[in-house]
Amino acid sequence: MQAAGFFKKNRRALEECRALGHRYPEITSWIRADKGDFRLVKEVGVKETIPSDTVIFSESDEATRLYVVERGRVAIKASLQGGKWAPVCAVSPGEVFGWSCLVPPYRFTASATSLEETAVTYYEASKLRELFTREPGIGYAMMQNVAELVTSRLKNVRLELLGIVYM
Repeated sequence: MQAAGFFKKNRRALEECRALGHRYPEITSWIRADKGDFRLVKEVGVKETIPSDTVIFSESDEATRLYVVERGRVAIKASLQGGKWAPVCAVSPGEVFGWSCLVPPYRFTASATSLEETAVTYYEASKLRELFTREPGIGYAMMQNVAELVTSRLKNVRLELLGIVYM
């Protein structure tokens, strides 16, 4: 699943970043930022490879990282009554997950599990929030992206629930 509004508005900017030699998806969450902002953000990112079928975080855990998938896929699912799970989405290369680390109370609202070996860049939430305080323009751009992402995921969950209810 991709946040449709985000990609529609930023397709040209993404292509310009690629033309400058920036690797996709390292720049996707920061697409509205300027060149100086890229340097600041790259400084706080850490690359990691996650084995297949690894629980990255669980629902209600403290949210301490924001992730960008570079390679592989991650399943996001939410718990239901009776110990059942509902799929929220599958996160693919270029997409972000873990946005709860930017929104109080800083607890994950779903669980994330790698579906295959997955390469990510993660950003420590405390460093991001500190950067956003120092550089409000970066924070504003990021929170716009988070709002679009949350809206898109809520729409998908709503459609999934409608499918369950009307089956």
